[in-house]
Order: sequence, then structure tokens, then C-alpha cells
Amino acid sequence: KRWPAGRRRSGSIATALGTTQPALIRRAGPSVVALLFAGVAGYAIRGGDGERTVAFENAAGAQAAVAELSVRDDDGTLSVTGLPELGVGEVYQAWVGTGNEVQPSSVFVLDRDGEAAVAIPGGLEGAEEVIVTQEPSGGSEQPTGVALLRASLN
Repeated sequence: KRWPAGRRRSGSIATALGTTQPALIRRAGPSVVALLFAGVAGYAIRGGDGERTVAFENAAGAQAAVAELSVRDDDGTLSVTGLPELGVGEVYQAWVGTGNEVQPSSVFVLDRDGEAAVAIPGGLEGAEEVIVTQEPSGGSEQPTGVALLRASLN
């Protein structure tokens, strides 16, 4: 195939079309490009897909713990390390709090490295906080232990 004089066969589409800027940029101008860039940057900073990360505050007895909650829509993932060692027949349990009510969520233990990644399946949309307590094996319907970790979702 022969290309018109002055046009290269290889290169970008803009080069093949005899222009150095896409038509949108030429017509819209720098202000629209800046607006598009700001939108993309905001999307990336926020987590890209509506996801946000919330840090937990540590209570007495869990000062060495580091935890965060990644929230996306109504669900979340709790990542934690450094909680105190559990006794025989004990687990950690996450709770989702709204107003004066608290709903039981996931029950978990730490792995050999002292870490856990736990799904919080639902209940986060409109919730005010997530807490973690130490509970009897199998979990509880209401918290029986003190809050070791607390994350405010507001």
C-alpha cells in the first residue's frame, strides 16, 4: 500500500493522519484536558473503584496491633497483625456498629505469622464503626470482651 507523500507508514495514528494532537485535545483545549486529568487523579487517589481504607484505633491490651479496613460498598476486608495471643477455645470476632446496635460479623484467628485478612461480608453501608473483640470459640451474639480495635466509618 502506498501512503500519501509526507506521511509515514509506521508510527502513531496521529502521525498517519498528519496531526500531532488528537482531535479532542485540539478542539477542547487545555481546560478540558486539565479537568479530565483531575478526574482520573481523583479516581486513583480514592482507590479507583469507590474503595476506601480506614485505620483502627488500638485499645488497652492491643497496643502492638496494626489493623486497617478496606471498605467497598457494603463489604470490607479487615487486615490485622500483632493482636495478643489467644487462649485455648478463643477467637477474635468483628462487629459492625450502627447507633446503639452492634451486629456480629466474622470470627477469625491469626495465622502462624500473627496476621489475618478477614472478609466483612455486608452491613458496612450506613454503619458507624467496626470493632474487634476476643470471644469464646464459635463467636458470640453480643460482645462479651472489650473492644481491642475500633475503626470509625464516619
